[in-house]
Amino acid sequence: MRENRLPDALAALLAGWQHEPSPELRALIERLSQLVSREPPSELRGRSAAAREAWAKLAARATVGDVPALVATLVEVSSGDAAKRLAFVTEWMPDPRIDAVLAGWLESVPYRATMTRPFWRKAFATMREIRDPAVVPRLESADARITASVAPSMAAWLRSELAKLRDALKHKVVHGPPSPILAEIANALAAREAAAAAHPRADLDALLADVYADPDDDGARLVYADALLERGDPRGELITLQCRLAREPELPGARELRRRISELVDSYGKQWLGELAPVVRAGYRFERGFLAVCRVDIARADRVRAVVGHPAWSTVRDFGGSTPIALHPIMRSLRTLAFDAGDAAHREKLPDAWRDLLVTTTRRLHELRYAGVTATRSWRSTWWESPATPGRLVDVPNNAELGALCTCPALPELESLVVVAQPELVAPPLLAAPVLSRLSALGFVFETAHDRGPPLRWFAEALLAAPVATLSFEIGHSSFHPTELRLERGSSGYERVALHVGPTSRSNWSEALVNEAIALLDAMPKTMRHLHITARRQTEPRQLARLRAAAEQLALDTCQID
Repeated sequence: MRENRLPDALAALLAGWQHEPSPELRALIERLSQLVSREPPSELRGRSAAAREAWAKLAARATVGDVPALVATLVEVSSGDAAKRLAFVTEWMPDPRIDAVLAGWLESVPYRATMTRPFWRKAFATMREIRDPAVVPRLESADARITASVAPSMAAWLRSELAKLRDALKHKVVHGPPSPILAEIANALAAREAAAAAHPRADLDALLADVYADPDDDGARLVYADALLERGDPRGELITLQCRLAREPELPGARELRRRISELVDSYGKQWLGELAPVVRAGYRFERGFLAVCRVDIARADRVRAVVGHPAWSTVRDFGGSTPIALHPIMRSLRTLAFDAGDAAHREKLPDAWRDLLVTTTRRLHELRYAGVTATRSWRSTWWESPATPGRLVDVPNNAELGALCTCPALPELESLVVVAQPELVAPPLLAAPVLSRLSALGFVFETAHDRGPPLRWFAEALLAAPVATLSFEIGHSSFHPTELRLERGSSGYERVALHVGPTSRSNWSEALVNEAIALLDAMPKTMRHLHITARRQTEPRQLARLRAAAEQLALDTCQID
């Protein structure tokens, strides 16, 4: 039985349970549920607002495989919140998996105060939908446990309600005859278990090690996928589908295949991250069945240290976050890296990590986003320029680090470099750097500072000389209202320009940012022939009209404003 058919088979069995509950049917439901269901995710546990929201979101779209995790964590909140959650449980019943959990609440009472009676009234009403005959003996023996663990007045009330429940279930819960379809499903499960036995865990681990040893080899991935499929493991389906689409992205039915891939990752992605899950941030991506793109949370240093060098990192091609993980030899697939020298030096206590990245160890990086060029504050005397201005503080970069960035000797395959830093520090040396001869794209990210003049004052010569095929700028405005500019080189210089501008909220930012955008247009080289401007939805119409008028005054072949 294939994994993608298991939820449907389980749903069919649960539908049959409503009419013909039997020990045989319960046993099959339990076996199938173990294959389909997951352990309760950590985000569902606890009383925090985030945990309550995560529980409610999952409950609203729960599948048959999600129900056990939701019911298992139902009483991990206040009795009032738990009472609200019972509305979902009523919709999911009848279900022998739920019956067992409900009986467990009477054996190990989660709420014992008199003030929690509203929860218990709803709980006993829900328990009247119990269909499993095996639960009745547990209810019979629950009296003694309630008496032993609950204060006398509340215990007496619970035992009274329990007696009413037992009477209500006495004639309702009966054994049903086994359905003829049970034998067919049991045989399918037996075949699946036999296939799993043919590929013991040790064999699968060896096949997985082959993938990690040569991440570029799709053959190793597909052999591993076949072994997983024979066991009914959905990871095999993901590997197969993604490898197929990687070879033939436009094949017929590609849209449906991508939809199925999304379903698989949504259902099992956290599980497939395995030991990496505690540090990998949301937004990760699988490619050809394995983790390929991710960012790491370095706030918990102990968790990061625990997974440095883990074999699963070997398939990651696009990474950002932890320096020890990024620079470990296991990252053999790494091609795109977001590196922060400041975080490495101050938060991860690796002040010379930049040297390992840029000079010491050869790596096959194609794209590098480099932040945190080290600089120190120094006093610069200017008495000879103006007696009224005796001096000022200036930033002096680490020349060794900046020199390494200008040559990148350990990155022979580097094609794209983006530097996040003060432009006056990095622009002059980088625009005359030896590394430019290897780059097809160069970018700068910096904050606007009005006392430093127009944002592109340090790049006037580069705009005319067109030193790389693509030159880009991101002007951050404290990261709230970034303006993005991208120039593409043509036969006579930078001919194609894309400008993205606009605030993230209606405010006086609209005028300030449009003023800056117009200044950027004024700084563009005369070679510009094609302009595409996009503005965020919140940009004020009056300011957008100003930007449109400024663009239309330029003598261009094409000018598009969205």
